[in-house]
Amino acid sequence: MRHSIILTIIVASLLGCATNQISKVTSKAYIGMPLNEFLTIAGKGAILDSKNALSTVYRVYDYDMNGYKTDVRFFYFEFDKLTRIDGGVRVK
Repeated sequence: MRHSIILTIIVASLLGCATNQISKVTSKAYIGMPLNEFLTIAGKGAILDSKNALSTVYRVYDYDMNGYKTDVRFFYFEFDKLTRIDGGVRVK
């Protein structure tokens, strides 16, 4: 009984940490944040979505315990400064 409780606590904490990439990044992000600081915080979770001479867009996903994408946030940069964060446009 004691081992099952300990195992449950360990599994729950590991799952919680694995699926909160968006929360980790958005809790530290702020408007005006430099792009290089964002990339340091987001790490490998930041995926380049689009880039041109004036703006850059990165996306960050959350995943469930099976590895399926559950949520996404887009981070918009103009002149390498964060200007907007949103969930993008949902297509049905």
